[in-house]
Amino acid sequence: ALIAMDRGGVSDPFVKITSDQFTKGFKSKVIKRTVDPVWNQTFEWVTPAEKFSLPIDLEIYDQDLLSKNDFMGAAVLSLTDFSEVLEVGVAHSCVLPVTKPGEGSIFVNVTITPAPDDYKEQ
Repeated sequence: ALIAMDRGGVSDPFVKITSDQFTKGFKSKVIKRTVDPVWNQTFEWVTPAEKFSLPIDLEIYDQDLLSKNDFMGAAVLSLTDFSEVLEVGVAHSCVLPVTKPGEGSIFVNVTITPAPDDYKEQ
């Protein structure tokens, strides 16, 4: 479970995903009134081979409509930590601990697929 940031022992969490592997970050949907969110979302990007080792940062926030969103914690996904077991086209699961100052964990599935034939590096 994540930390509760709102009255009633709940939060409205969402995740911001950033990395130097990709130029545009991602944001999950907000899950209302929970400390055990299930996002079940897919984010896709193309990573050049020379950027594969760069970390992917997941920052968790509690959405506040009348004030600044509250930082709940962060997790880091490093694809190189389990690159020896990654198979192309196969989903690999990992559990990332939430830290700074949070608690809990994030369950992530990672699937590596080849870049499309028509992909051109920007």
